[in-house]
Amino acid sequence: MVFICCAFYAEAKPVIDFYGLKKNHYASKFDIYEGENIILIITGMGTVITSAAVSHLLTRYSAQKTDIALNIGIAGAVNPDYRKGEAVLCNKVVNTFSERCFYPDILVKHPFKEGTLLTYPRPVRGKEKVFYKGDLVDMEGAGFFEAASSFLYVHNIQLIKVVYDFLDDLSINKEEIYGIIRDNLQDIDYYIKALVEANEIIKNPLSYEDEEILKKIAQNLKLTFTMERRLYNLALAYKIVKKDKDLGFLKEFLNIKPDSKREVKYYFELIKKRLSV
Repeated sequence: MVFICCAFYAEAKPVIDFYGLKKNHYASKFDIYEGENIILIITGMGTVITSAAVSHLLTRYSAQKTDIALNIGIAGAVNPDYRKGEAVLCNKVVNTFSERCFYPDILVKHPFKEGTLLTYPRPVRGKEKVFYKGDLVDMEGAGFFEAASSFLYVHNIQLIKVVYDFLDDLSINKEEIYGIIRDNLQDIDYYIKALVEANEIIKNPLSYEDEEILKKIAQNLKLTFTMERRLYNLALAYKIVKKDKDLGFLKEFLNIKPDSKREVKYYFELIKKRLSV
């Protein structure tokens, strides 16, 4: 199943039309639109409501870890090299309020530029100083990713943002939003199909023993959420490339319990080197 999350109706409408989705009139908390293999939810704006909507959606439809979730919507561009109407695939997401960083695992070839998304708790305009290095600004991406990562494999969670402005305009033109998202839907559909196809091939290459090793290492090293996701992504990439090789070589790290943050970083860097492909 493919789950699509949009912040508001103007973002969702071109997607609904493209896939011929029908509204589920029995859904009460959020507006939900359904197709044969695609379900779309309108989350509302902001990380908290977005996180709640994503959790509601994936719970309601009993999402499996191998399902796919995409956040599709507009964003303001910080990077002057982008052009209005250009679709960007986010390879890093920063919650500027909590200062947590998330790294979508992009394993499939795609036609988009890649960039860093900064999620702010309120609208940001050009006259305001942007304190974080990044390319795009929104209000939902970090909430979407953090919630979805509790349900799905990280390589199945993707964010595609279409440049709407350059933080210089407070007005929202619904027809304009419809047009710039619609114009990117052929590429977005191509990417969705590529994700589905890759998912059928990849599934989950990690065995139960592999996952237990990673879990225990994360616990003993007291890894942060971001470091734990990075560990998992590296292990996943290693298994995809090496195929039949297990993660038994990481067992030497199972009984290590660092006494300081410096030691945590030291051992984490060692593990990253072992998993490099």
